[in-house]
Amino acid sequence: MAQRMLSSIGATPRATLFARGRSEEEGGITREQSLNSDTRRRSSLPDFLKTVTKDKREGKKLTEFGKWYRTHSRFYFKNRVEGDEGVAPIRFRDHRRQLVFKEKFVSKGGEGQTREYTAVENLLIENGIKRVESARESLKEYAPFPIISYLLEYDRRSSSTNQSRVFVDADLSCSAEELVAYRFDEELWGHSGSKMTVFDETPHSYKTMVVLPLGGFFQERELLMFYCWKKVSETMWVITGEPVVDERYPINDKAVRGQFYSTMVVYVTSPTSCSVKHCMSVDVVLPLPRFIMKGKSMEEAEWVAHIKVFFVAHKSKDNMGNAEGGILGEYFARGFKGTSDWEKVNTKWQEAIEEFRCMNEMIEVYPWFEKIVKHVLINRLVPWQPCGKCLDDVQVDDAERVGKSLPFFVTMRSDPDMALNEWLLEFPCMTELGEREPWFGSFMLALARRLGSGEGRILRRQSLAFCRRQESVMPGVSPRLSIKGSRVQVPRISTMESDNHVIHVGAEGNFIMATMQKFLGVPGGKSKMNAAIFFGYLVPAIVFILPLNNAWLGADENTMFLFVIAPIILFFGSQLLMGVCSAAFKVFLICEDLPYREAHLYRAKFAIATYLALAIPVFIVFWAVSFKIIFPVPWAVLVTLFFTPLCVVVTYFFVKYTCKNPKHLIQPNEFKRFLLIVIFVIPFVAILPLSTGFYILLKGYKQLALVTALSSMRFLEVFGIEWLGLGKVNELTILVLELVIDVFYETHAATLFSGADLGITLAFPPLLDLLGNLGTMAYIYYFQRHDKNAQTLSLIALATREIVEISTSLGVTVVFGSIWLFRKEHYFMIDTVEQHELERAFTMSLIDFLTEIVVLLLFDRVVYSVWRVHLYDLAQAFARAIGFYELFGMICGCVIFILTFLMYHFGGDYFMNFEWMEMDDFDGWCAAMQRNASSCYRTTGGWGFIND
Repeated sequence: MAQRMLSSIGATPRATLFARGRSEEEGGITREQSLNSDTRRRSSLPDFLKTVTKDKREGKKLTEFGKWYRTHSRFYFKNRVEGDEGVAPIRFRDHRRQLVFKEKFVSKGGEGQTREYTAVENLLIENGIKRVESARESLKEYAPFPIISYLLEYDRRSSSTNQSRVFVDADLSCSAEELVAYRFDEELWGHSGSKMTVFDETPHSYKTMVVLPLGGFFQERELLMFYCWKKVSETMWVITGEPVVDERYPINDKAVRGQFYSTMVVYVTSPTSCSVKHCMSVDVVLPLPRFIMKGKSMEEAEWVAHIKVFFVAHKSKDNMGNAEGGILGEYFARGFKGTSDWEKVNTKWQEAIEEFRCMNEMIEVYPWFEKIVKHVLINRLVPWQPCGKCLDDVQVDDAERVGKSLPFFVTMRSDPDMALNEWLLEFPCMTELGEREPWFGSFMLALARRLGSGEGRILRRQSLAFCRRQESVMPGVSPRLSIKGSRVQVPRISTMESDNHVIHVGAEGNFIMATMQKFLGVPGGKSKMNAAIFFGYLVPAIVFILPLNNAWLGADENTMFLFVIAPIILFFGSQLLMGVCSAAFKVFLICEDLPYREAHLYRAKFAIATYLALAIPVFIVFWAVSFKIIFPVPWAVLVTLFFTPLCVVVTYFFVKYTCKNPKHLIQPNEFKRFLLIVIFVIPFVAILPLSTGFYILLKGYKQLALVTALSSMRFLEVFGIEWLGLGKVNELTILVLELVIDVFYETHAATLFSGADLGITLAFPPLLDLLGNLGTMAYIYYFQRHDKNAQTLSLIALATREIVEISTSLGVTVVFGSIWLFRKEHYFMIDTVEQHELERAFTMSLIDFLTEIVVLLLFDRVVYSVWRVHLYDLAQAFARAIGFYELFGMICGCVIFILTFLMYHFGGDYFMNFEWMEMDDFDGWCAAMQRNASSCYRTTGGWGFIND
């Protein structure tokens, strides 16, 4: 058992004296079990050690002291090593241990210079010790739970040295006698996979030499040690090690003889704990590279970290304290690092709990405790659910909700201590458990610190996993909690830290932003977003090049339009509305609580409900006019847009009566505000396509004035959405509405390339986009630095706007060109375009596309240097949050809606002709409206209605 536990944290397998001294019922292994596997080692056990073992089993103190010789582990190095700045392969014994150490460099003049940093050893060891190459920079990470304090000294006058010194300071949860026995037994049994020769055995001493396998490219150093230990007083033990210089043993005559000095002082702080001061010096005679000396020195001291875990594993839950709970939590957090699959967690859990007696006792008393720890270790971010039960009433289902909630609180808080405090306040049963088991708080705090570190955030990649923590724009830890009395307060952040410029999510929008943030860095997100955008333009191209001759005209030719084109246009228009309503009504959160298949089925039902809510009123209008006036007639389309609020109301009630979790429903006040914003957006959506006909008829600087006016309208529209929505609706809704505005405007601007009369008019929209993005970045940095939430929203909007500008500049022109090649006679604006104008539009769109890519790369570098996030990664995370299908529906719906109007010419003869107002009978009114609509068609021929 002890062998498995220590090998799981990277230590070499060993059978310890303390484990052999315990009975099987107490969690240890018998002396016979550990010795029967190797008769050679069993015969080498001296008599005095047998006496010590017997006394320990009987509860007697260790009164006999012995001595032993030991061959120190040899140094291996390649003949060719890297330079001073490089790091060659190093042999480490531990692969999951974080060490905090200092390096003291001695200059030529003798003046010391000290440099402090932390090191994280993440070296995968499966079978024994492997050589691992690791870069120097990868070691400079924050270690939230240092196992041992480390001070390493060596000569820095050259790239190689022959002397190194190490000092270790640690507190252990074991008695001094147990520590001495553990140390002795480690020296005797710690050489795994090696041939050990025992000779010169006496009742109170013995000498051993260990032969390790050698390679052709390695040399060795041989360090023969003489150890002794003394009990100076009742509160202090001393273990010393000195080199043996008077004897030479025939193991390897070519080995270089070195010297090893070690002094370990053990202070007794209580009957069950002690403090260790360990000083070690190595002199290998011939120079070795510094990194080898460092690795060997660290290897000599890491047994302190091993023993911490070992003695905690044998304690019962009643004997556990805060220190033991912290070590136990750190062991579990590191042992489950990178595991988010439930089956793997179960497998590792069964292996881990076998090593720890306290965990088995906790599961016996609290069967649901296992469920809590598993869900914390799997580290998936889901909405937390309250549980007000007391400890005795907690069931397995309640434990699942409690365990899933801790990653959420850690995500929302920058301080793991405060996150744990809030978690305990929200769940009284956990507070009561902490009162019964004092070590539970430190155990959960160690897990919370691991969840809040960079490795913990990377662990949230899978499924509903969280995005990586590597100084991202939204680490989800903005509000720091402060406790005043018994109430937790969440203050607003009013300043930006100038040292890292990392912005955070505000207190108002934590939940929505954190929901989106979990997709940062998720593999496959960018490719899926690209696919959604690609099909968003491919589908309109296919729809508009279908051979539907005369389908767009009125009178007797409307059957094809009525039963084919109109349903298609209405469907994709409804999917545009579905994406907006999905973000506003939090459909994505509802689907997270459902199984995979049921979640997709619910989204399909929501899409169908949105389509029917929009299509049924439109076809009622068709039926009311006896199908004599068929869409798209511009006045009728404007009326149809005002069916959108009705569709929003229908989808709201659909979600309200189908959602099983009331927490996901928006409040009535929020719904009313969202409905108001939708009504505010409708006029802009209607004006853009209607202005297309005016643009093609204008000449010179009048076109430039129209483009400037539309750009100003876009700015005012975005400003109005934020003014109406911030603080009233969730931030994701605001971002989706701004995305719709951007897609509509950029799609419309891309269709104007071919109709530009002047070069400045052709280049003006891309130039406005560039100036707008520069202004946005300056505004974010200089004017929003005191509002982290607004800063985050602006960065997301900037990222999505850049992606929209890149895609529309080329995508719309490709659709435009496809129509021109196959069905240009169906569309007024496309049919009136000359070939050289179309070629000029293609050239401009390609230049705009390449320019936008360069701008995106430059902006990405600037944003990453300031806010530590990539714009493209931020855009794909936003696309995942709203759904890739919803993104496809938004783009496809906008393109179809805009290009539908390219067949019409809306001049004064249409808007200023009020003949239909003078008709008294219904048939006359329909005929007047039909004649009025026919004035919009201007084609080259082959049509029933032609205006010359």
